[in-house]
This record gives sequence, C-alpha cells and structure tokens, in this order.
Amino acid sequence: MKQAVLKIKRNTKVAAKSSFFRVRLLNGMFVSLGVLIAIYLFMVASITFNIVNRKISEAETKTLSAKVGQLELSYLSAYKDIDLSASRELGFIEVKPEFVTRSGGIGTTALSSGKKLVKNEI
Repeated sequence: MKQAVLKIKRNTKVAAKSSFFRVRLLNGMFVSLGVLIAIYLFMVASITFNIVNRKISEAETKTLSAKVGQLELSYLSAYKDIDLSASRELGFIEVKPEFVTRSGGIGTTALSSGKKLVKNEI
C-alpha cells in the first residue's frame, strides 16, 4: 500500500510539472500570437496609409501639372511680345560687347577696343 501511495504521489508531481509546462507553453503561444497579430495590423495600416498618401500625391501632381501648363502658356504668349523695341520702351539699352584678350606674355591684357587693363595687384 505504501508503494502505491508513493507511486500516486510521484505521478501527481510529474503530472503537475507537465501541466505547468503546458500552461506556460500555451501562454507563450498566446503571447506570440498577439505579437504576430500586432505586426500584421501595423503592416496593414502602413500599407493603407501609403496608398492614401499616394493618391493624394497623384492629385497634387495633376493640379501642379495643370499650373505648369498655364505658366508655360503665359510664358510663350509673353515671349512673343518681347522684342528689341519693347525692351527699349521698358528702359533697357543695348550694350556693345567687349572681349578681353591676352596679346603677349603674362600680365599684358587688353580689351578688344584697344584699351589697356590695369594689372591686378594680387
């Protein structure tokens, strides 16, 4: 009888230990399932927000493209009106270009009109 009691006690200890590990394993599985669900929800929300932002960006691109088209049209119409007489009416004057040439060694620089330039002091 004593052996049977010891055997029962031993079996209940083993059963208690294995049920403790089962509960712990089950809790770990629930925690990992919760983490995976949280990651899944984060990914779905991220994808959804990215799609919404892309659609908003596409709409802004369309409006900006239309504005650029209008600006190009106004530029081209204004470009036709600009000529030499219109610039004179605005007060601009035509300048005669002068080119700098080097006519000898280092330090002898002259303008195309024949004027000598002052040597740089540096």
